[in-house]
Amino acid sequence: MEKQKIRVIPELISFLNIANRFAPLSHLLLCCIVILLTAIPSDAASRKEWHTGDMQVKGSNTFNSATLFRFTYLKPARLFSKTRFSEWRLRSDIDVIRKFYRNQGFMESKVTIESLMRDTAKMKVNIVFSVAEGPRTGINNVYLRVADSIFDSTITSRLVCRKGSFLISSLITADLKMLKEQLALKGYLDGNVVPDVSLDSSRYLADITFTVQEGPKITIGEIKIDGLKKLRTKFVSRELNFTNGDVLTSERIRKTENNLYRTNLLNSVQVDHTLDSTGTKYDKGNAQVTVNVKELDFYKLQLGVGYNYNSDNNKYYEGIRSSLETSYSNLFRLGHQLTLKADGAFKQQKADLIYQTPWFFGIPLQFASRLYLDRLTTKNLDSAFIRGLELSFNYQANSHLEYLYKLDWQDQVWFKGKDNTSAPKKVTKIIGAEITFDNRDDIVDPGRGTYNLFTIDFAGWLDKNSNRYLKITDDFSVHWKWDGLIFGTGLHLGLIYAYDTTQQVIPPQEQFSLGGTKILRAYGQDELHIDKGVMIAANLLEVRFPIIWWFNGALFVDAGNVWAFPDEQITVDKIKWCGGPGLRIKTPIAIARVDMGIKFENKPFRDLYRIQIDIGHAF
Repeated sequence: MEKQKIRVIPELISFLNIANRFAPLSHLLLCCIVILLTAIPSDAASRKEWHTGDMQVKGSNTFNSATLFRFTYLKPARLFSKTRFSEWRLRSDIDVIRKFYRNQGFMESKVTIESLMRDTAKMKVNIVFSVAEGPRTGINNVYLRVADSIFDSTITSRLVCRKGSFLISSLITADLKMLKEQLALKGYLDGNVVPDVSLDSSRYLADITFTVQEGPKITIGEIKIDGLKKLRTKFVSRELNFTNGDVLTSERIRKTENNLYRTNLLNSVQVDHTLDSTGTKYDKGNAQVTVNVKELDFYKLQLGVGYNYNSDNNKYYEGIRSSLETSYSNLFRLGHQLTLKADGAFKQQKADLIYQTPWFFGIPLQFASRLYLDRLTTKNLDSAFIRGLELSFNYQANSHLEYLYKLDWQDQVWFKGKDNTSAPKKVTKIIGAEITFDNRDDIVDPGRGTYNLFTIDFAGWLDKNSNRYLKITDDFSVHWKWDGLIFGTGLHLGLIYAYDTTQQVIPPQEQFSLGGTKILRAYGQDELHIDKGVMIAANLLEVRFPIIWWFNGALFVDAGNVWAFPDEQITVDKIKWCGGPGLRIKTPIAIARVDMGIKFENKPFRDLYRIQIDIGHAF
């Protein structure tokens, strides 16, 4: 077979020769192009986020800017906070402000953007809103359509919507809520109230009519308890605030749910009712009431670790604090609880064995017996070991108020003190009471609310063979929020007085001490100490603010001292002052706290500060 000859074009040979000659240069050029394209930032990489800067409202004569921005997503820039800007959020906020004015009775109000300026250097957007309020609609008359036998004659005077006031939607909602609550308090749980607003746009007046549809009065025909797995039915039924034949009211439901939640053994409680008009299942016209509950895990285990950096006579040491608590809360399937608690620290170690019952022999009082061992070291002690037994009865009046009465027997196994004359020679027998008020929104991390604990102990009141003294304390704290910041202040007062002239010795575990991780944080643990007298101390102010993620910052000021009253005069110049910065780390299981307390005194710098590390807030 004859081979074909391939004819090569001379021009092609020349091109290939040139290409081979410049091949290294072409490779270098290709690499430069790739590097150049990689170095040019993409839109996503070069784009920075815009945030709000200054925000103003013009034309608003009734409400200030702070009131309006409380409801908007976009907020003016603050020291510790800023809001990401978007056109969609801006349009949404315009609608929010417009609805706010309409809900306040300004039915013809208009909201626009007067100016929007972008600061490209700082990536901030400055916004000026313009508001034209227009006339405000008032209330001409308020009518209530209801059967005469349901409400008393004072019901109309309790309405907040009244003739001569402005047409405000939140006030209408408040009246609706009040009327429905009054129906529920009288047993009309299925009742409803329908509002009707008639506008006279020419006079800018409105007539409001509330039509009450009471429905049937709910009478209990049968009670059913659902959701129990390990607890006995008796555990739930004895906490109910109603029985067969009673009228089911919202107050009885509320008390029942509070009673069951206070046992701390139920995750959820809900009281429902079902009417049967046929008479085949329940008494005709009556209702089946179902108490739906969900049990908690009865076994609990909690561990805690703290660390504080203290000093004593200018010699620094490290102190580790630890705690263990384990409990089982369903002995005999009746909610009886057995708890073992242990706390260890450089200054103090203690262990408690506690047995609690939700009822005491058929009486709705929580009963607890506590066996305890307490070993401690104080300013005047090398070592002391105390054992005791405490019996207490607890009564919770409502969800915020609680009373406790106790009998406490204390004895010491050994005592080794720098001054042995301070050793108690007798057993201490105490009759005491506590009153607790707590409406904080969160016990672990409070942002709002008040807490107050008042205690009074009489030792040796009924037995002269006991150490004899009177001890009164009060711990008070308040928390509130403002513009993303959380403020807190607390006051701690105490008086301890030995009223037996022959034996004026107060056990060391009952004496007053200040300093440490909770209060006067620039001082060592129990650095300020008295065996009897007066304690006045305050967490004057603590401000907590967000930093990033789980981290919050804090600034605090503490003050206080202890006085051996009446031997020592209480004067303002003897009050110890300190303050400083702090860090709060909010983990899923606890709040870790680091504080740097600085004394407001004229001392060398090495004696002026102290680092305190602990779990949980100081107050």
